Amino acid sequence: MHAAVAGAVAWHTEPDRTLWRVDTDAPHRPHLYAVTQVQPDWSHVTEQAGWLIDDPSVKPATADYASLLGKLKTGQEYAFRLTAAPVQNTQTPNRMSPNQMKRAAEAEAKGERRRGFRLGHRTAKHQLA
Repeated sequence: MHAAVAGAVAWHTEPDRTLWRVDTDAPHRPHLYAVTQVQPDWSHVTEQAGWLIDDPSVKPATADYASLLGKLKTGQEYAFRLTAAPVQNTQTPNRMSPNQMKRAAEAEAKGERRRGFRLGHRTAKHQLA
């Protein structure tokens, strides 16, 4: 899903961070919400999912949210749902991946302080904590 969302703005010369989520309130018709700096092109998603691009009922709906941003004020409170992947940063992982070993060796060779490694919490105990 991340690749599909990133692909919607990949054509842009300076793609900015994209915020997105899948809302599964309707189990047979999930909705993808994305906030992008540029107008996204979702044609690759609709083509891969087998939808007819010419059918307006299945075209992605888009909207400019600049008016909403203009209404935000300091001190306002909002509620929202969040789905996240719980992680922790550590300087000393138990087992480093080949990519982590490479990064560590490069930092050491340059005499730089090594940046921590982000590790996902894989057990229910850690995820709940």
